[in-house]
Amino acid sequence: MYRTIVVPLDPTGEADAAIAVAAVVSRQAGATLQLLAVVPADADVLKPYARLAEFTERHGIGAEALVARADDVASAIVAAAGAPDSLICMDTRARRAIGELVLGSVSERVIQEAPRPVLLVGPHCGSAPERFASMVVGLDGSELAESVLPVVADWSSQLGITPWLFQVLSASVPLELGGDVYESAYVKGIASALST
Repeated sequence: MYRTIVVPLDPTGEADAAIAVAAVVSRQAGATLQLLAVVPADADVLKPYARLAEFTERHGIGAEALVARADDVASAIVAAAGAPDSLICMDTRARRAIGELVLGSVSERVIQEAPRPVLLVGPHCGSAPERFASMVVGLDGSELAESVLPVVADWSSQLGITPWLFQVLSASVPLELGGDVYESAYVKGIASALST
C-alpha cells in the first residue's frame, strides 16, 4: 500500500482540490503527505518552500515540502514519486486542445510516464469527504481495464472502502436484448474474484 502521497502544485500555486483529496487518502492509509513544487533548473528554491509552507498552514495539514529543479515538469513529478509505495495525486485542469480536453498536458504526460496508478482530481470535483467509503470501477471486459483490479483489491482492503463495479457497454449493444443479464454475470464474476 502507499506510504507516501505526493501532490504536485502547478506553477500558479493552485492544487487545493488535490491537496484536500490527498490529505483524506493519506489519513486513511496512514501515509506521509508531500507537497511538491517543480521549478526551473536555475530557479531560487526559497520562494517555493515558502509557498508550500503556506499551503500546509491554509489546509491545516501536516505535509513535507519538496522542491525539484527541472525543466521537464512531468518527468520531475514521476521521479519525485519514484518509490513503489508512492502515489501521485494531482489536479487536472483540462485547458488545452483535443488531446488534453480530459486531462491537461502535464497530467497526461504523468499518466503516460508513471509506472503506477495516478490519482487525478478533476476541475469539477466537489469537496473531499472526511473519509472515502467507496470507489467506482468501470470495466469493459478488456484485459487493460481489468489490469486495475489488483489496485482495486489493495485499496479496498487497505483503505476500508467498498468498490462499486460496473460494466461499460459498447454503443452497439442493445440493452433491451439482455444487456443487463450479461452485465450482471460479468460484474458478479469479477466481484466474486475480488472478494476471495
